[in-house]
Amino acid sequence: MGAYGGTEEASKSYFDAPVCQTPVAGDINGDCKVDFKDFAIMGYHWLEDNRE
Repeated sequence: MGAYGGTEEASKSYFDAPVCQTPVAGDINGDCKVDFKDFAIMGYHWLEDNRE
């Protein structure tokens, strides 16, 4: 159930948009389509240097 279960906050989308009816593989930003924006986000994180 979680901390917001049964409250108004529980139904809000993280992206301020309706939730996709069908999950889309590769849709990183949650806009229900795979496009250059998703590729740019993936590329940005791929190039991060997380070595310690």
